[in-house]
Amino acid sequence: MYTKGVLLSEINDRRLLERLIGKEVYRQGQEEPLGKLYKIFISKKSKQPLKVFVLSKKGERLELPPERIRVESGRVYIVSEELETFLEGVERLEYISRELKLLRNEILELDEKVISGAISWEVFAEKRRALEERRILLKLEAFQLVEALRGYAEAYKLNLSEEEEKLLAKILDSLVYDLPVVSLEKLLRLFKD
Repeated sequence: MYTKGVLLSEINDRRLLERLIGKEVYRQGQEEPLGKLYKIFISKKSKQPLKVFVLSKKGERLELPPERIRVESGRVYIVSEELETFLEGVERLEYISRELKLLRNEILELDEKVISGAISWEVFAEKRRALEERRILLKLEAFQLVEALRGYAEAYKLNLSEEEEKLLAKILDSLVYDLPVVSLEKLLRLFKD
């Protein structure tokens, strides 16, 4: 999953984890700290955190999985489940973006091979059709995912960090060649056969 900073679950250095104890813990988008990092249970074998306890300002002990705690720019944040789900969607969108770029390059290489006579027209047509099918399915998934992420962000009033916003903008920018329009004729041809 993409997040800026480092999730506590990714740290396997006991001394670094111990230095975090006593640090103030914030919720994403809030300036007032929720409380302090009170205790971290660390695996002796892997040196990774197993459980994290936050002592709230009200004196409550909150037990959280290390995957829900993020260290970023010297601050400790609780990652909301909604934000985590949203960022998983962003990660999938990033993967689709990379795949679409690879497919565009494969299609260009295939075009060059048929033009130069390195492959026959029949081989070209078969391979090109398979690449186009994959490309269209990825485009559809990307379009649906963008719409779902937009709705999710609005419904849960997610506050994305500046870095997360930049990543999302970069991904959407890379998808500009593949979105928003998928020709209905192409779709009908693809699913007709």
